[in-house]
Amino acid sequence: MLDLDVWIISSMRQSLPSAWRTQGTEVRSARAQKAKGIARSIPWKPFVLVLIGISAFFLLTFLGRLSSLLTRRTSIASVSMNSNRAKIRGIAIPTNDALHLPSTEIQTVAYIRTTQKYCHNGWQKTEEFREQAMCSIDDGTGCLDIDLTHALVHFTKKVAVYNGIPGDLKGRTPYVDDVIILYQYIPVGAIVTLIGTFEPFGDGVRATRNVNVYDGDERSEVLSIKIRVLLCVGVLLGLITLLVLVR
Repeated sequence: MLDLDVWIISSMRQSLPSAWRTQGTEVRSARAQKAKGIARSIPWKPFVLVLIGISAFFLLTFLGRLSSLLTRRTSIASVSMNSNRAKIRGIAIPTNDALHLPSTEIQTVAYIRTTQKYCHNGWQKTEEFREQAMCSIDDGTGCLDIDLTHALVHFTKKVAVYNGIPGDLKGRTPYVDDVIILYQYIPVGAIVTLIGTFEPFGDGVRATRNVNVYDGDERSEVLSIKIRVLLCVGVLLGLITLLVLVR
């Protein structure tokens, strides 16, 4: 029966008019020509050039940030007050009172507080607040009082307060009107790294808006930017190859 079925199908194919087969071939050819026409009508070259420009912009931006992070570290004893860029690292101690995190016993020199409230449609952010204290940085060669009000602080330590009780949030079932307060902070006595431009301010200096403050050091940030630089280089090489092909 199998051989008979194959013979019947083969006979039916042979009996089809040649015009039908020719028509099917012409339809496929017309579709292919139409697709090629659409592809040719798209301005690929300007589009690729725009993508190359965007990629180059991001690459230069990341290289600039990387260059600033790789600034050679300066001892506090040799820091000048002429607004030059500097990188200093030392122990951070508040010059006045430390900042206290409510519901905890943590004393900090800087923190960011994010408040979330549980509603019928899930957690909603209700508040975000930053505070940075005037602190003294000691690296063993000297002490420098620095106002961190305008600095960009990068936090690594966190603590959550759930309905006024600090602790782990895992396994909790939220109810309507529950409140979570998440603190990201730098504790008193932590080693910090400051990179940027400092201005004379009173008996110390003030961090300008381009100053980055890292809890510990900047190595994780450097690694992250290096990965982005490599991605930008890869995208640029791919776009340049594509530009050569579409010419």
